[in-house]
Amino acid sequence: MAYKISELSKITGINPETIRYYEKIGAIDKAVRHENGYRHFSKTAVEQLEFIKTCRSLGFNMDEIKSLNQLKQNPNQSCAVADKLASDHLQQVEEKIAQLQQIKTLLQSMGNCQQDSVDSCKVIHSLQTSPNLS
Repeated sequence: MAYKISELSKITGINPETIRYYEKIGAIDKAVRHENGYRHFSKTAVEQLEFIKTCRSLGFNMDEIKSLNQLKQNPNQSCAVADKLASDHLQQVEEKIAQLQQIKTLLQSMGNCQQDSVDSCKVIHSLQTSPNLS
């Protein structure tokens, strides 16, 4: 079965411009152009887009997704590369969680200021004296 880009977009929930971008960078198979100029994508494109969507929802970047997709297309390879990508990504997620915990603690300490003027405001004072959390 062949799908026009609008149909592919409806099926996957991915914007047509994003689908064109994925096609351009080689993340999905190229569409076949028919005489009428329309692109027609195969069922494989649906599967590839769903795979990308899942990876994106987990926060993988496009380079990582392309690597994972290449591995998926070569099922007899060792999964060491995929395991390394997942482990590295987990470490990044754990670092982000730690950073978010710091932000949460700082914001909680700012709450309920109840001061009459900005010169004695806990929020403003905390923002001026807190270290950068990036």
